[in-house]
Amino acid sequence: MFTSLKNNFHIIYMTCVLAFLLRGKGTVSENKYFQKLYVHQLSPSWKWVGALQAAIIRRYGISPSRTSFLLGERVYLTDDSHLLVWDLATQSREWFQVLESAGHPNLKISEGKNSRRIAILASFPSAIGLYTAIAVVLAGLGHKVHLLLTANGTSDGGPGNGWEKALVENELEEFMKLEFPEGLECVIFDNRMEEKDFPPGVGEVVKQQSRIDTCTGFQDSTVNIQSGAEKDFYEYKLANNTSFAKRFSHFVCHNEFDHWIIDCGSWSEYGVAFQILHESGESIICLGFPEERNKVLVSMNAPFPSMDTENAWAIMKRKRWSDDKQDAINDYAALLESPEYYRDRAHLKYHKKTKLSEMELKKRLEINNENPIILLMSNLAWDTTLLAERPHVAFRNHHQWLIETIEYFVDQPSMQLIIRPHPADGIRRSQDSCESQVRKNFPNLPGHVTLLPTDTDINTYGLMEASQLGLVYTSDVGWEMALRGKPVICGGRGHYSGKEITYDSTSSESYFSYLDRFSGDTTSLQVSEDRKERAMKYGYMFIKDRMKPFPWMPGLLWQDIKTYPMERVLTSPCYDQFHEAFELLSGDIKAYDGVVGWIDPSGLDS
Repeated sequence: MFTSLKNNFHIIYMTCVLAFLLRGKGTVSENKYFQKLYVHQLSPSWKWVGALQAAIIRRYGISPSRTSFLLGERVYLTDDSHLLVWDLATQSREWFQVLESAGHPNLKISEGKNSRRIAILASFPSAIGLYTAIAVVLAGLGHKVHLLLTANGTSDGGPGNGWEKALVENELEEFMKLEFPEGLECVIFDNRMEEKDFPPGVGEVVKQQSRIDTCTGFQDSTVNIQSGAEKDFYEYKLANNTSFAKRFSHFVCHNEFDHWIIDCGSWSEYGVAFQILHESGESIICLGFPEERNKVLVSMNAPFPSMDTENAWAIMKRKRWSDDKQDAINDYAALLESPEYYRDRAHLKYHKKTKLSEMELKKRLEINNENPIILLMSNLAWDTTLLAERPHVAFRNHHQWLIETIEYFVDQPSMQLIIRPHPADGIRRSQDSCESQVRKNFPNLPGHVTLLPTDTDINTYGLMEASQLGLVYTSDVGWEMALRGKPVICGGRGHYSGKEITYDSTSSESYFSYLDRFSGDTTSLQVSEDRKERAMKYGYMFIKDRMKPFPWMPGLLWQDIKTYPMERVLTSPCYDQFHEAFELLSGDIKAYDGVVGWIDPSGLDS
């Protein structure tokens, strides 16, 4: 109790000190109080403290841009998702000046391009910074860009403690005071925007979206929105999403654009916006960011988590296959196995250890038999890709598949089942993890069923090599394992389903019939040369063609902008390496619906 009282008092004191220091900006260059605020992250444990903080922040106009001088050398300025260093106005002013000094509106990169009206929706600080940078580049390409920004302050879209939203609102006020370059306009979506009643169907969309947001906010696919903190979160999201839907509906009805750019298309305001735009017949570009740094994924007129690869695959199947491409995908597959890849090129460190041999694995896991090894690799149950209906064709959900699969193998002592939780389970620390679900339902697993802990450091790719069969729901490792010549049975419908790469289930009966076949004869499920080639082609499309080079990513923009500053991105030769992504976003390159892979028709077979 005393510690909590002391901490909350300290936070209020620091906030007041920060307000006081703002009045003496001319005489203070760096301050230990502000650095202590940074460390404490202004995070109170009592709600009334958060409310008082918000009041102080609003009263004295505290915003990241106004307080950035207190950082001195700005040594903390690396993570643009950290609100206290989210000085959007300062960064944007520099970008606007760079655009003007580069010769806007007559930049070389805009030559030969037709001007379009483009709307960009951005919510949450890290996305707002990123999409503002993208808007600057699109304006540099000669387009008329309209930024629509919403002032959410927390990374999960929840209510937070109040001070977060106050900081974001103040920073956006500073941002709106800037002199915007020609071709770039901005609107803040707040309570000053006009509203319009939406059709009943949109109301159902808003409710469903709010439930999905609650699942992702709590990182739990089994949330109970009828009581407790989950109910409070859901009601907050429902109110916010409803208000946003009314304002957005009015804006869409009264403004025309050639196309819209929104993040992912399935989360919070983005999910609501996608459905309204889709019902209105608007052209929509959704962006996603993979684990690999400096890459972007583009999906046309489809929410990104739906992973609609049908058109991309139809084109890839017609693409000339060569030894060079086969070597490239084999090299990339080998790269994904190495811890160096996750250390140097990925922002999520899934694998930190090299893969073990079969003998090393058996010794490590204390497996003392020669039974066939079946590797079950789970998804994140609360990921947005599984919160839609599309994946669930054979089972109600991921949990049912997981539990019923284990029940099957409990009665198969001649088979060795290894359960490998999704590596992100160890990073997110969700209560809805694979390990927690298995331990809750199977407190005493038999010796021939091995559950790896959530935080295991065992490399998944070594497990693949030691196994004779893979089991997945929709995880990407399904096609990756098939690419390595190992048969895989899918319990759900993933983006690679129906492409004759894996053994795809259409019902629980078909799923277990595949398992029965394997149990009766472990050679009955094979990866033929045709299947392996399809897996290679799909892998090439999914990795090499789908991931477009891109200079920046959300959450790390302040860091990436040092490597790829705006002045470099706006000019050749730097722009040239990213032109495909930016010209897809601008509409200068036309693409098919769904996830965009290969778009150059010159290599198609007749």
